[in-house]
Amino acid sequence: MQFASLPQSYKGRYPFTLAAPSFIYPADYVTNVKLLVPYLDEIELLFFDSASAADLPDEVLVQELAALANDSDLSYNIHLPTDIDPGAQDAVIRQKATDTIKYIIALTEVLEPSTYTLHLPFNTAADTYGVRSRRKRLCNSMVRLLSDGLNSRKITIENLHYPFIWADEIITEFDLSVCLDCGHLFLMGANPESTFDQYADRITTLHLHGVANGQDHLSLDRLTDSQVAGLMRILKRFNGVVSVEVFSFPHLKTSLDFLAARFEVLLHKG
Repeated sequence: MQFASLPQSYKGRYPFTLAAPSFIYPADYVTNVKLLVPYLDEIELLFFDSASAADLPDEVLVQELAALANDSDLSYNIHLPTDIDPGAQDAVIRQKATDTIKYIIALTEVLEPSTYTLHLPFNTAADTYGVRSRRKRLCNSMVRLLSDGLNSRKITIENLHYPFIWADEIITEFDLSVCLDCGHLFLMGANPESTFDQYADRITTLHLHGVANGQDHLSLDRLTDSQVAGLMRILKRFNGVVSVEVFSFPHLKTSLDFLAARFEVLLHKG
């Protein structure tokens, strides 16, 4: 099968590191990386699923990915599984979650990823006691996760669809990094700029994507002018990893064209 290519390279174009996910094309990891490597600074490797051993990366895949990075100016960041729950009431489920995270981190260490993005799930319907109980269990899992001496700042906590203040105590207690998902905040009616200001010294990664009619991970041109203006003010101050987190070639191409045009305007404004 032949796949379309991006019309131009964006490598080294911005003061930040430009990334996109490994699920742009309907193909495997290696094919996606090969098709994207000429155009981007970094690839966000999405290891979302961990239900079976077949879903997890193995040594063969990691060696192939390492070879591709070594042959080009490319880096990786890793999104840890979203089907695990390190805050579950069941201790067996919590143990499995931390074991899975540790397995992926140990296996992919050779890739020297810029960060490992982790979801800390909370139930938005929980009462104060429920939030505190889950936070305590998440803290216990974090102790196990960091027990082998992993640099805590390599773990980046992504804001999800709950008040991010619920995760704040965990982030500060364990000195973790933050992934600011601007699309998630837009979907909640929140302001990414205020969250950026709060966690600026911890933010390693931005996730950018469009939102509309209750849907996220759309192309960036679906954002309003006001939303885009806020993003540009953030990007003007940021030099970490910016991942355009969309999951198709059309959405990526449109988003990259849109970002390039808007950032050019920003530069001309000074």
